[in-house]
Amino acid sequence: MRGKALSVRDADYLTALAKNGGRARLKDVCEALGVAKPTACLMLKKLASDGLVRKDGRHYVLTEEGMALATHILWRHGVTEWMLVKAGLPKEEACAIARRIELLIPEDALRKVWEYMGRPSVCPCGKDITNPASSCRPLR
Repeated sequence: MRGKALSVRDADYLTALAKNGGRARLKDVCEALGVAKPTACLMLKKLASDGLVRKDGRHYVLTEEGMALATHILWRHGVTEWMLVKAGLPKEEACAIARRIELLIPEDALRKVWEYMGRPSVCPCGKDITNPASSCRPLR
């Protein structure tokens, strides 16, 4: 996956799996994302071909690289959300907007923002931005 641009939908699938401990059945992914099984199958196959997901029986499982990327996406979400809250947006609105723009902000700029804000470890909602299971990042 290195070098390829990650879409918001890619991020949604990765974080949906990460929020579920890194593994989920197709049905669970469909319910979490509000998509049909054929849609989810195609996306999970794409993520598998990118080396981010693998199939294990009836479950889809994040690879080590997939989990690291999902965790990083959730960190990006938390920092972006903080930036928007500090600019005066309500938490709920900031969270929704952060999901749409978190992947567009250059990494070095986001790290500078994080440093400037005192390296927060929780998002404005109080969730740990390094723990996928507790993330507030909306999936759709």
